[in-house]
Amino acid sequence: MRQYRYLRPAMFVMTLTVLEMQRIGADSIKGVDLFFKQKARQDKKEIGALETAQQQISLLALMDEGWQSKEILESIEELENIEAFYEEMLDSWRRGDIDKLAHRYLARLQSFPRLYQALLVDRNINWLESIEKFLQEEKNTMVIVGAAHLAGSDGLINLLRKRGYKIFRLKE
Repeated sequence: MRQYRYLRPAMFVMTLTVLEMQRIGADSIKGVDLFFKQKARQDKKEIGALETAQQQISLLALMDEGWQSKEILESIEELENIEAFYEEMLDSWRRGDIDKLAHRYLARLQSFPRLYQALLVDRNINWLESIEKFLQEEKNTMVIVGAAHLAGSDGLINLLRKRGYKIFRLKE
C-alpha cells in the first residue's frame, strides 16, 4: 500500500477501481475501443480522436476537486459491489438499455455536479461538432465512446436527436 500514499484522492479511488475491475476480468485490454482500434490498424484504416491526450489529462486534475473523505470512503465501499454493478452495466449495454445505463451510472456521477459537467456534458457538447462532420461526409466513420456518454438527457444520443438526427440501435 505504500506505493499509493502519494496519490491524490481521485487517482487513488480510480486506481483501486481499475485493480478491482481487472480482478473480476473487466480488463481494458478486452474493451470494445481497443478491439476496433487494433482492427482498424490491421485493415490500415484511418484512426482519429474526439479529444487530445492533453484534454484527457486535464480532466484528471479536475477530478480531485470536491472529493471529501466521505465521498472517498463511499467510493471505496462501493467496490464491494463492483462485480454485480459491472455485470448489470454490461447486460444493459448489450441490450441497448440506455435508460438503465443512465439510472445506474449517471445517478452517482451527478452527485458531483462539476465533475459530471466536465466529464460528460462538456465533452459531449464538444464532440458534437466532430460527429456532425463525420455524418456529413461520404465515407463511413465509426465513433466509439464510453457507454455513459450515450445515456441520459445530456448523452450524445439525446443531443443528436435534438439536432434532428434519427438514432436507432443496430441489432445482430
